[in-house]
Amino acid sequence: MECYILTKLKMGKDNIMPRKSATEVKIDFLVKEIRELRHETKTLRAEINKGKGAIWILLVISAIISSGYNYFR
Repeated sequence: MECYILTKLKMGKDNIMPRKSATEVKIDFLVKEIRELRHETKTLRAEINKGKGAIWILLVISAIISSGYNYFR
């Protein structure tokens, strides 16, 4: 504890980090939230594209099966 007090006294007022205003804190929070939303949007787009690919493959397989069924019927 003594070491902490001594280092604070040695630092002086010039080395103390300035406090952020309430507006700056809110802006930082909003920027962080926007970054998270962008990341979530990218992952959702990737999942949707995977789903589209899976549907396309299922349609191709079902077309092959139905054409084979109609050919041999």
